[in-house]
Amino acid sequence: MMYNFYKYQKFMSAGIYAYDNSIKFIARSDHYTAHKANQIFQQNYNQVFIRLFILLLRKILFNYKIRISNFHHHLDNFSGSVYRPVRSITGYSDSRIFDFDHQKVLNLFATRSDFYSTLKNYEYFQEFFPLPKILSKDEENLSVIEELIQFQQYSEWDEHDKCYIIDEIFKKYIHYFHACKKRENVLYNKLSSFLPSDRESYEIQWFIDEIHPMLLNMKYPCLKLHGDLWTANIMLIKKDSNQIYVIDWEYSNEYLFFYDFFNLMWLEVYVNHNEFYLNKYVRGEMDIYFEKIFAIFDLTFQKEHRLGYLYIFFLNFYKERVQPLHKSERHQFIHRFKKTIATIKKEGTEPIYKMMSQ
Repeated sequence: MMYNFYKYQKFMSAGIYAYDNSIKFIARSDHYTAHKANQIFQQNYNQVFIRLFILLLRKILFNYKIRISNFHHHLDNFSGSVYRPVRSITGYSDSRIFDFDHQKVLNLFATRSDFYSTLKNYEYFQEFFPLPKILSKDEENLSVIEELIQFQQYSEWDEHDKCYIIDEIFKKYIHYFHACKKRENVLYNKLSSFLPSDRESYEIQWFIDEIHPMLLNMKYPCLKLHGDLWTANIMLIKKDSNQIYVIDWEYSNEYLFFYDFFNLMWLEVYVNHNEFYLNKYVRGEMDIYFEKIFAIFDLTFQKEHRLGYLYIFFLNFYKERVQPLHKSERHQFIHRFKKTIATIKKEGTEPIYKMMSQ
């Protein structure tokens, strides 16, 4: 992070900079910047001992200051005050610099393929999903400037907000699915295409054994999706009227048609310890949405197989996101998912995280 901060300091305004308390970004040390950064960046450290440990690291190892004496005005009408590395498929090699004064975000890409992929995804999805506007792009320097959206932080969402989010997400995806089907941008694949063919396949045999044979033998619609949809990538704007923006399309690829919905439920449990969406699904409160999206592809959503669809999602998630990880990391994902399923089966409609948090 520090290496790239110095590399891109020409985009930063003059001032004294330091790591934030979560060690996730480097920001100018003034009250205005700290306030704005706290409004935008989620901490995602729910357990107290983790927050304390990170804070201790910050105080001991990352407590130094960086002074930028002169701002070089490398870009017109841009003066960054926060540097943050960005996770992408290739790791944390891309970067973002935030300019709160001009309401802009500078995206800096490590590779030309990432740069073109981002622009391609923007062009493809902007017809169906609200995305921050691209204000300028620089092919030579592999950079894109987009508007900075002022949104309500996830920690401030109430139950009404969470319900509104899921309703809006399904509405937009239903519109998108209809267009994909009309344009014939849908492939139909058997479940076997989501299964690993290497020696790690034994890790997921348990999930396969839990799936009803009828579901195993079906062909499923697959199409280009977000690939990393969850609350960290959904921005809720409530100033004038409720509106959502969907950001960070780096993982966009061909997935099972219901992948994004289950990804939202699963990562909320795994990262945010938030069982709200998964509980709603297990209780059947999302059935009306799933019935509609299944019907678009001439399929029937079968309520008795709610868990089966969740297993199938995890097979796709495993292949795309888990299989490339180290064995210990893979086992952590698998263990947490098994524990989630066990708790659902044991407690039914009760909050599923009760056992997991012990």
